[in-house]
Amino acid sequence: MLILTDFQMPSKKNIENLKINRFLNALQKGIRTHGIEKIADTIQGISVLGNDKYGDEIRDYVFSIVTKEYRVTEYDLVNADKRGDVTIARNTAIILLHKHLQLSDKSLGLIFNRVRQVPCKVRTSYLKSVDSDNLMDKDYCRIINRLDRRVGKYVKELKN
Repeated sequence: MLILTDFQMPSKKNIENLKINRFLNALQKGIRTHGIEKIADTIQGISVLGNDKYGDEIRDYVFSIVTKEYRVTEYDLVNADKRGDVTIARNTAIILLHKHLQLSDKSLGLIFNRVRQVPCKVRTSYLKSVDSDNLMDKDYCRIINRLDRRVGKYVKELKN
C-alpha cells in the first residue's frame, strides 16, 4: 500500500496501481458474494458497448425514446418477468440497438437479461414476418422507422 506524506505527489503510475488494486479487491469481494459466473456475466455486460465510444449514450437515448413511445420504464425493458406490451417495446429497443451499435445477440441478451437466441429471433422475425397488409404491422413499422430516424440523427450529432 502506498503511504503519502505531505511532501510527496503521487505519480500517475502509483494512482493507476491504486485504482487497479481497488478494482481487484472489489472484484474479489463480488466473487465471494455472488459467485464467479454472475461476476463474469456482469463484466461481459460492461464491455458490451465497448466497440463504440458513444455506446452508453446511444443505448441511453434508445432506452429513453422507446420508454416514452411505449410508456414503459427502463426496468420493464430489461426485466425478464415483463410480457405483453412491454415485449413490443423491448423488441423495438433490440432492433434499434442492433442497428446503431452493431451489437451481437449475446451482448443484446446481456443488456435485456435474455439468452442470445431472443434478440436473434426478434431481429429475424421482424424482417421476415412483417405483413404489409396488416394494419398493426404497418403501425409497428412506422414507429420503428420514426424512432430509427431519431436515433440516426442523434448518433450523427453525437459523432460530429
